[in-house]
Amino acid sequence: MRDGGRAQILGAVRRALKARTAPARPTHLVPQRARLQAPELRALFVAQAEGAGAKVQSVPNDVALAEALTALAAAHGGVPVVAPASPLAKLPWGASAPALRPVASGDALAVSTAVAGLAETGSLALASGPENPVLSAFLPEHHAVVLPASALLGPSEDLWAFLREQAGAEGLVFPRTLHWITGPSRSGDIEMTMLFGAHGPLSLTILIQEDR
Repeated sequence: MRDGGRAQILGAVRRALKARTAPARPTHLVPQRARLQAPELRALFVAQAEGAGAKVQSVPNDVALAEALTALAAAHGGVPVVAPASPLAKLPWGASAPALRPVASGDALAVSTAVAGLAETGSLALASGPENPVLSAFLPEHHAVVLPASALLGPSEDLWAFLREQAGAEGLVFPRTLHWITGPSRSGDIEMTMLFGAHGPLSLTILIQEDR
């Protein structure tokens, strides 16, 4: 078969698949505690995240966010490390410019962005990509994650519907990997003693940024 005929056949198949109506996805059982609306949903997220050992604070705008990240990094003896492709690189940092480079082992503070926060467990969902390198959640001594207030969800089941909606609206595709983070790194494998920073950052700070 010539290339032209093959292309026509494949094109027809793609158009047919696109025209098909996607089957309805079943709705799973949702825990009662996650069936909340703002501000109760936000209060639950904060309580669950802090219960898992994370620190949570709210920032009203970009200026306050840059100031909070700079202060947090200084408290840990360094400057914020931000991926060059991250939208956070364009914050109004002023004289306290961050390190715009990939994170390295021993960095005081790396900054990531979350696609969603799950109130059911106080977890964060981080999508991989150039603007959000995976190693930022594993290599630094301390980790800060910026979470848009509009991305606060209830149960984990809501995350997949949220991602499909975002992808459809913006023409995006699902990330290659999606990391779930609940509190800082910890392990109780050695003599049943809880150790923080065993496999990642010693602390996790969540900054909820108010919607613009």
